[in-house]
Amino acid sequence: MRILVLTLLMLGLAAQAAPASKPAPASPPAQSAVDPGPTLPARSDVVSWSILKRIQVVQQNRVMVPRFDPVILALEGKVVKVQGFMLPLDMTEQQKHFILSSVSPSCPYCLPAGPEGLMEVVSPSAIRFSQDPVVVEGKLVLLHKNENGLLYKLVDGKATR
Repeated sequence: MRILVLTLLMLGLAAQAAPASKPAPASPPAQSAVDPGPTLPARSDVVSWSILKRIQVVQQNRVMVPRFDPVILALEGKVVKVQGFMLPLDMTEQQKHFILSSVSPSCPYCLPAGPEGLMEVVSPSAIRFSQDPVVVEGKLVLLHKNENGLLYKLVDGKATR
């Protein structure tokens, strides 16, 4: 035991006595191997995802529920336009029910955004699937207590420009 303590003490003293070495040069920032894909173009005629992300999650009766910003609450039940990337829920080219995402999907097994960046879209007529950003118009429904984790739903959705 004494030998172990003495050895550790000597190593500590040797480390203190060693001349300071020059710090290693900073390495360049890491580049992601995954292409983030296309981004959404800036548009003034759509509800921005930056607005839809203005939520807080609070505990209410031992359940976590969203608290929407007053700007979002003012949009509830109104017809709005939202742009995003389609995440199909069917294996068909025409979609009547899909998820709209604020972020381009880069992994087929992962959701590209959190619940504040996703919206369920239900359309009476099929919308052709696209990997490019789409704009969908419909009535915005806020999902105050949704067990599937989504916060927004667009009903009577239709593709628009």
